Amino acid sequence: MFSADPDDAETATINRSAPCEDHVNRESLPMPSQQTHPRKDAVPNTVDTVAHLPPGFTDTFTSRIVDVNGIAVHAVVGGDGPPLLLLPGWPQFWYCRQLVMPALAEHFTVIAADHRGQGASDKPATGYDAATLADDLAGLMAALGHSRYAVAGIDLGMATGYALAGSHGERVTQLAVVEAILPGISPLPNLLSDATTNEFLWHFAFNRLQDINERMVAGREEIYFGHQFATKAASPDAIPPHAVDLYVEALRDPAALHASFEIFRVDNDPLILGWQKEGPLDTGAGDRRRVLDRRQRRTGHAAGRHRRDRTGRSRLRAPS
Repeated sequence: MFSADPDDAETATINRSAPCEDHVNRESLPMPSQQTHPRKDAVPNTVDTVAHLPPGFTDTFTSRIVDVNGIAVHAVVGGDGPPLLLLPGWPQFWYCRQLVMPALAEHFTVIAADHRGQGASDKPATGYDAATLADDLAGLMAALGHSRYAVAGIDLGMATGYALAGSHGERVTQLAVVEAILPGISPLPNLLSDATTNEFLWHFAFNRLQDINERMVAGREEIYFGHQFATKAASPDAIPPHAVDLYVEALRDPAALHASFEIFRVDNDPLILGWQKEGPLDTGAGDRRRVLDRRQRRTGHAAGRHRRDRTGRSRLRAPS
């Protein structure tokens, strides 16, 4: 729910010619000390503790935890095929992908991750800049045995997916990101905008405040986050009540509530602009048609074509 416009979504893809898995000695990857093991205890927001999963979901998927960068990072893993890392949005966690994961698992090894501060991952007070979040994810994938992998991110996952490709590009074989802004690149509206824009985007400024937002929302999580789900989704009832209740309950944890605001407070502009200035991501085969152009203009347009959707708005079509 980072989107600057409900109908205008930035989409980009990176394709690399090398296969998703290579033969790099994974023990040599420059990652911090890691340990991975199945979740055995009844930890909230893991596969074993959430309800309303698709039939047979737990036959395919299990919760895993990786100790990396001094914290525990959670992911739900299952399927067979090239690895595909799914990154969730704000204020959700891995569960937002549970309906599509079984179909994806027929073709991919699916890794639906929780960023630090989300779901069943640890929720430290700091470390919510895009570079640190990307390092967490790279550590997660290395510990799970994947040296090269595709990444799909939505909302918050767009920023972290971009950061992962920018800082660990040698590991990202494909990137698909959608439905958010890129700090420092995407255009931002005026502080005082028309009523419709204000209604849609007011939470950006609110979430960036220090302390007062946490104090105002604590104990009223269902009001604030319930409003976000009702007004930012395609329709007020697009997200079923049981899912909203699950997300809201997770955010009643003071550490999770703090993290949900901290990701807005950090200044990612220098990081994103730095990766942008490095130039297009290299596909390894000289094919520059299928790259996410880090030299995007400040209009936020990625390498690709624009088309008009049924609303008449311009939408970005992924390069082909």
